Amino acid sequence: MHTFRVGVVGCGRNSDNHLRVYAHTPNVRLVSVCDAVEANAQEKANKFGAERIFTSPDSMMKLDLDLVDVITPTPTHRSLVISALESGHAVLVEKPMALTAQECQDMIAASRRSGRSLNVCHNKLFYRSVVQTKKAIQDEKLTVSRMRFAHFFVFGYLRPSWILTEESGGVLWEAMVHHAYMLEHFLGRIDRVYAVARKVRNPVYDSITLLTESQGRPGLGEYERYASDPFLGFQIFTDEGIRYDGDLSEDYVLRRPPHRRPVIPRTLARLSDDFAIPIHRLRSRTHRSVRQPSYGVVTPYKGTFYAVIRQYVSFLLGERTSPPVMAEEGLNAIRVLESAKKSLETHEPMMIPS
Repeated sequence: MHTFRVGVVGCGRNSDNHLRVYAHTPNVRLVSVCDAVEANAQEKANKFGAERIFTSPDSMMKLDLDLVDVITPTPTHRSLVISALESGHAVLVEKPMALTAQECQDMIAASRRSGRSLNVCHNKLFYRSVVQTKKAIQDEKLTVSRMRFAHFFVFGYLRPSWILTEESGGVLWEAMVHHAYMLEHFLGRIDRVYAVARKVRNPVYDSITLLTESQGRPGLGEYERYASDPFLGFQIFTDEGIRYDGDLSEDYVLRRPPHRRPVIPRTLARLSDDFAIPIHRLRSRTHRSVRQPSYGVVTPYKGTFYAVIRQYVSFLLGERTSPPVMAEEGLNAIRVLESAKKSLETHEPMMIPS
């Protein structure tokens, strides 16, 4: 069997989520890691068993690799991705794909010229509850009528300082990219967006709300960087009257039927919900305690990287017919963010260019 050779560019905080997958995936060889700071590269090499370290991406690109994984600050994505593609490597790039739609298009053009695959790490699509909900909607041919996706974050102080600059896109790019692709995943292409935001503790917007429209279907994306209580979840409503309530922190989803039977008093129905939630939480924790034993205990968040990276590796090995996240999906999300930024400047809803 072919040994799959991987090189990783960027050894910051988020790189652990990628590196642990390569280190614990059969027939995957972590050939190299690269970082501008040699000590960072050496630390990750020691921790995850990389064979070589580099401080120059160009030097690493000369290796015979099946995949280059780019996990660097957003402003560097375009140049690194194009360099890797032109060097003959498939590429996985962290979200957000780039700073502008034009940069995304440049990367996609390089992928087509080189004949090498380019995918974006939209990891939140790979929570088990999101996958289950999408499958149920497709299998039952339900029509999603509206959606809300919210993230109230309590660890904003742990994120790197480069995120809190206009040059990097700020929190709008770093956080709301998840909201853009999640809403499009269930509602379809976003046609229009209206953004409302505040600068609470930083020189960039760190409290953001997006109101979107997808062929007349509304979407709501909410983010608070310094929330007092954490929340990460979604609500999806269908034309058939079904509601899905997803909790991504615990990775479970509750399906609410369109109509309660009239013989069941409302108080008993609520009591049923009260029992259902801890049962779903227990199932989720039991599920992840027996998954990927080489990881140890896998949190739902870490599990999303396991899913998207392994699916991409499987695609590149010819074991899957389609990649997990097309580069065009990354482009669509950036178009939404660019229009949201214009909406903040004009205080008007903005159409999304096609």
